[in-house]
Amino acid sequence: MFNRFDFDKNKCQLTGSYAEDGYDRYWHTFTGYEDGTGKEKVFFVEYLIINPTMGWDEVKRGRGVVPSYTLVRCGAFAESIMERYIPMSEVESYTVDRQMRIVAGDCFLSEHSMSGRTEDGAMSWNLRIRKKVAYNAGVINGSLARKVKALDTFWHAQGMITKYCGVVNYKGSRYDVAFDTSYGYADKTWGDEYPGFCLWLNGSRLRSRLSGKELSKSGFAFAGLKPVLFGKGIRDTIVGALYYEGVEFDYNFARPSLISKTEYVIDDSDSALKATIVMQNCTSVLALCLKCDKNDMITPAYETTFGENAYDKLYATAVAKGRLKLYTKFKGALVLVEDMDVYNAGLGYGGTII
Repeated sequence: MFNRFDFDKNKCQLTGSYAEDGYDRYWHTFTGYEDGTGKEKVFFVEYLIINPTMGWDEVKRGRGVVPSYTLVRCGAFAESIMERYIPMSEVESYTVDRQMRIVAGDCFLSEHSMSGRTEDGAMSWNLRIRKKVAYNAGVINGSLARKVKALDTFWHAQGMITKYCGVVNYKGSRYDVAFDTSYGYADKTWGDEYPGFCLWLNGSRLRSRLSGKELSKSGFAFAGLKPVLFGKGIRDTIVGALYYEGVEFDYNFARPSLISKTEYVIDDSDSALKATIVMQNCTSVLALCLKCDKNDMITPAYETTFGENAYDKLYATAVAKGRLKLYTKFKGALVLVEDMDVYNAGLGYGGTII
């Protein structure tokens, strides 16, 4: 069963060698509605800490410089990226009842809330967080794998389905965020190196083509990586799951009993990004296709722990649209369980050469 919250995985991991050669990144997306007009806007907020013991009173960044800082990055897809770099002397990471807390200047993040602002005040947020469904990948980011640092990068989706509530002030307008219409997502990655290839797809705003109803208790999260295991690169792979109205469909190569198989195709043109994945296990098949115009995507930059560009290019959005079909296997045939439209979906793709 993948729907297991794990506060040890979700707390800050930058201890031991990671303190001087490691990063920890928390990612949140959610939908808000402009006060007075009801206009919809999809926001993102990211908290990233890198090499915390390599700097103190100053932000260290730039090509060829070993970086050390906390980055709070936020904005609205298709519109803006705003970045605030905070020196480690103003940052505190700790746990309360095993649950993480990060304080960076006047920015804050915990399991149940987050708040903060840009330096110029162009965007601020004050939100409560309810994580309803998690994707726990099991042994590939379990305690032993983390202890021996088996992978160069780890992924954990504590909030595969997450509900947010509160207020975002964005460029002079107020946006209200409500639990039932936030369509949120929260995950994290950490390690000592970014993967040479990454792909992610997630979403919880789904509508059935069969019944016409919104599937309010459903969501999915998939991450594609080219992981390095004990210094040796292994083939591109995708792990993840669909939570369909309370029923779990898991696709994870690290759970051998599932007999998982993965196929994917990326169509990356000048104007749009399209990702198609087909996930299969011993009892089901999932086909998912997401597409987004490049104008509706952001291109965030990341530094490696030794001060180089992590990606030649990285595209990210949470306004992708698409379609998801779910089948079960029965006597050698596929039986359609659900056919759904997907909105406000997360879609990201990047690599060292793409």
